[in-house]
Amino acid sequence: MEEHLLIIEDDPFLKEFYQFVLKRMNYKITILEDGDKFFETLALEDISLILMDINLKNTTYNGERVDGVFLSRKVKKDKRYSHIPILIVSAYSLDKSNRKLFVDSLADDYFTKPITDINYFLSRINNIIQKSCQKIEY
Repeated sequence: MEEHLLIIEDDPFLKEFYQFVLKRMNYKITILEDGDKFFETLALEDISLILMDINLKNTTYNGERVDGVFLSRKVKKDKRYSHIPILIVSAYSLDKSNRKLFVDSLADDYFTKPITDINYFLSRINNIIQKSCQKIEY
């Protein structure tokens, strides 16, 4: 089965980066900025992993501006989607002051931008997907 990654990102450079790198790894990818479309896609597609930025300056949900912490929490608190792993990909380092953002997001993992080691980034994605598949099988 082809793994489907749902990405919520508003940076044009990163969108191109994800398109280039992840499609070459034979992932099906959907990249969105719109929070309403994000939840529509979750409802209609079989998603293997969500990649999400924290700082989303162009993203709205139900007419309100939202960030990745809000969207991640909403996914994890919804029984229909809570099994989908979320990888936060953010420029915020995971130091003491920003750790609360990650904890509040309820996300499964965190990766700090810039992505300088593509192989390591891809291995983290693969590991998260594999762990998620193992949880579902049991």
